[in-house]
Amino acid sequence: MSDMLDEVLSGTVEMPAAVARALDSMQELYAQSEPFNSEELWYELDETLWRGAEAGGQEEERQNQQRQRALTWAWQELNTWAPEPPYGLYRLQIILTTLLISSPSDKEAVEAIPQEIIHPPLLDGLVMLLKATSMGNQNHRNHPDEKLLRDETLAAGRIGDYSKLGNLIRHLTTELPPDFHLAVMLLWRFVPERLARHIEERHDVFFSVAVRDVLEEDALQFALAVNDVTFKFVCTFQLANERVTDAPEGSVDDICALLLQVADTDLWGAWLRDFARYPHADTLAEVALSKALVQLTPVHWSAYVDAVELWAFAGTAVPVAKILVPFFHQLGEEKSADMWRLAFERWNKWDYDSDKQEKHLFAPSACSFDFPVAVYYAFLPLDENLAEEARLKEEIAAIEQKWFTDFSTLVTVRNRLSSRLRLVQHGLAIRNPPADGASPLPPGIEPESTFAEVRYRFLDVSGPRRRGS
Repeated sequence: MSDMLDEVLSGTVEMPAAVARALDSMQELYAQSEPFNSEELWYELDETLWRGAEAGGQEEERQNQQRQRALTWAWQELNTWAPEPPYGLYRLQIILTTLLISSPSDKEAVEAIPQEIIHPPLLDGLVMLLKATSMGNQNHRNHPDEKLLRDETLAAGRIGDYSKLGNLIRHLTTELPPDFHLAVMLLWRFVPERLARHIEERHDVFFSVAVRDVLEEDALQFALAVNDVTFKFVCTFQLANERVTDAPEGSVDDICALLLQVADTDLWGAWLRDFARYPHADTLAEVALSKALVQLTPVHWSAYVDAVELWAFAGTAVPVAKILVPFFHQLGEEKSADMWRLAFERWNKWDYDSDKQEKHLFAPSACSFDFPVAVYYAFLPLDENLAEEARLKEEIAAIEQKWFTDFSTLVTVRNRLSSRLRLVQHGLAIRNPPADGASPLPPGIEPESTFAEVRYRFLDVSGPRRRGS
């Protein structure tokens, strides 16, 4: 390999015409304090090296030879590049753009570069190029509030306001010049610690998104080595809601490891307010969070309980159960007890939005914490559980004897009591399961009688539609 490399690097190779023109433009660009437009060079080289040739023809063979000469020229230039002012950075951009376009893909470009031509001045130059590159958001270009949106995004990333940041960058598209793209990949392959350090020092969410987009499926693993929680968030949040079956191999373990790293910081709660707020079933977030919570403490569990959106909606009960059923099986009753207490305390205070007068409940309802609250009741002393069941039944039976300002309020109060009763009763079922075991979640909600359905206008908006409704 060394002899072949020496032979390649010792010869003189003619550069592409577009490259020669780009090199000639450096003096004028510098005089006018203008940046080099690597995208313009990329398109010009792409037209020359890849377009217009018929497969199998002489023109295709000529283009193959042109690409090889361009690649060899780029290798030779990388091998001898030095940060010579005032045009050193311009020249590096031209070399990287030529190297990228003369290769079939960015990964092949990087993998084909011999270790021998990667020298300290070149690595310094790559970092210098990243420092000189200002990342933007294509979505906000020419937007009247572009500066405000940019400042809000940067601020959210720096202070760790991840519930806000997730919304701001959900559809963010960064501009990635080809020279920047290849510089990131070269640093990632040859000196990943330097790329990580630059991310940590820069602390720029736009830059973090750009690096994630360059590294693609490798970003998640790389994030484990970067001591910046916002970068970890950027590399995780879009992938988190992917179904496990559709995600790259090893993603669950990587996200679990990232969660454990974040749990050691003071940003754990802020992270969860985006990551765990809206539960989804069979996702990477669900499986990874289940694995991580087992290895954490009640302080961390409290942040998880506080982060989950408590909705009177059956669709959120299943994913929370899928997170906490394995958690319970691994820790057992005694070690997991704080989780059920924390969930009960938040659920009890929430009480199906009882503090919001405008919220009406038109049927007994499921909610996000159906499973943990039922488990809490299952582990209460039996006499307390039975006493709570009796109390709720009595209040439901006596509902018509109380005064309400309107019928909707009566129905809402009754349904809040019924929603509580179903979890108390399911706790008893978990405590004394049938031979084939108890389901983690209570059975589907149905009116207890035809009279109750008519009288209380039973309308379960999250349940299956009845025939004729």
